[in-house]
Amino acid sequence: MRTRSFALLLLLPCILLSLPGTLSSANAEEPTGTLTILQTGETPDAMGSWTLIRPDRVQVHVSKEKYESTNMLLGRYTLYFTLQESANVNIVMTKNGEVVMDNQLPQVSFVIEEGDAIIIEATHIYTRTGTVSVTSEPAGVPYVLRGPNGIRHEDSTPGSYEHVPAGLYSVQYITPDDCANPQPQSGQLQKDRKLSLHIELTCPSLLAIQQEEYERQLQFVTVHIDGKNVILEDVPTGEWYAPYVHAVVKTGIMSGYRDSAGDPAGRFGVADAVSLAQLAKVAHEIAGIDETTATNTMQNAQAAGTWFEPYIRSAENLYWVAFRDTGTDLLRPATRAEVIGTILQALDVRRFWPKGDIFQDIEPATPFASSIETAARDGIINTDGQEFRPNASVNRAELAKILKTAMDIYKENSPAFTSGSY
Repeated sequence: MRTRSFALLLLLPCILLSLPGTLSSANAEEPTGTLTILQTGETPDAMGSWTLIRPDRVQVHVSKEKYESTNMLLGRYTLYFTLQESANVNIVMTKNGEVVMDNQLPQVSFVIEEGDAIIIEATHIYTRTGTVSVTSEPAGVPYVLRGPNGIRHEDSTPGSYEHVPAGLYSVQYITPDDCANPQPQSGQLQKDRKLSLHIELTCPSLLAIQQEEYERQLQFVTVHIDGKNVILEDVPTGEWYAPYVHAVVKTGIMSGYRDSAGDPAGRFGVADAVSLAQLAKVAHEIAGIDETTATNTMQNAQAAGTWFEPYIRSAENLYWVAFRDTGTDLLRPATRAEVIGTILQALDVRRFWPKGDIFQDIEPATPFASSIETAARDGIINTDGQEFRPNASVNRAELAKILKTAMDIYKENSPAFTSGSY
């Protein structure tokens, strides 16, 4: 009896080792395949999780963005996704380099045969969305907004959130000590609707904050960015560039700076030089050109992997003169000549033959001479001085004026530039 028990104990480790317990449990000598599962979400809160049922019926649950194994058991697998509220998933499956499936079903079955390499890409998107606004009277009250799928935003009123998933939202207003502590406001956001969460408060400290905010708005240019009013504290309303900055920010052609979290920092950077990369972006914006449609091979390697890559690819595709030198430094300051030439070329403005009779430093053979003299004749640039200084840099305040004036003259019927004040 003892001998039989001892033999069972010796066999027990072998039995335990044979039990399936991991995603890739094939022995080294067994034929296997490769599986890669990638999942992304349009926002982090949109991304769900997935469960893989292996040929041996073991279930594996994963919520991370990437899984890869080169040692997968052969046989039939079933993969299904657990979706977030108001979300759907698009699945693209590639087998040995060939797309074999592209649909919006949250479940997929497939067979791994020896040597197969399968890649499954899942993109989670919100399909039932709306807008949530958080306001108060007076404005400037801090709040915490919570919503489905763990959504959480901290900010101050007013706040607006577009394309957020339908579901239950609640907001907790954070008031000063001399205010009564309000109960949370909540409501159900329906698809394609707007949920407004609002509170009215009466207490001395908030009234003082409201008055201070009003005085700041009178002193500096205020623009609407990301659903809330942003005061540009380096753009006083009395400066010559104030109306131009307000116009280009309001229409989205230019924007103020953002902090490390991506929120508006309340600064436009009026004295900062405009780089060639920034020029490419604003030229696309003012002309309404979709930079994502260009499919050509980009020549300037400096743009690869940067935020301005699509703009440079498109600029090269459009044969914009300022970007023909594919080895030029895209982060260097753009010259006055390049700015004028690129803006007129983007707007497809008909240009005069240059004569060299407007500026002392512009001759017919000067690069961008036709654009410079056309802009001067059309009133885009000032001709009071004797020199144009074609190789000088342009700061952001000067660029705002050029863009606003170009819109007024070449796109004078644009409603975005014919209404509103700062």
